[in-house]
Amino acid sequence: VDVREFSAYSANVWNAAAFEHLVVTGLGNSFGDNWFAMRALLCGGQYDDRVGWCNERFDELMYGAETEVDPEARAAMLWEATDIVATERPWITLFQRQDLVGVGNRVDWTPRADGFLWMYGATPAN
Repeated sequence: VDVREFSAYSANVWNAAAFEHLVVTGLGNSFGDNWFAMRALLCGGQYDDRVGWCNERFDELMYGAETEVDPEARAAMLWEATDIVATERPWITLFQRQDLVGVGNRVDWTPRADGFLWMYGATPAN
């Protein structure tokens, strides 16, 4: 395994134009909203010329979720869009980052399940 800092990876390894029918990328999602990661798969989107995958229903759901203000309706759209991606496999996830968090005994705080390290609710332990 050759571990590199991202700028070294970009400069020495990654050449997007050299890959045919393949996209090798790292997708971060600091918003905790899968719409941001999946938008690259839209027909005519960022990866369209590389993967050759286009699903009109996926696009319809993603464009709908982009402007939907009802949280439940938006979540339903994103669940269906995610299911399409999981079923048709235009990309394959190689790994999922794991967060390891240590909390001292003098702090009353529980890490969030979504990975955000927000400490607003932290208080001194009794």
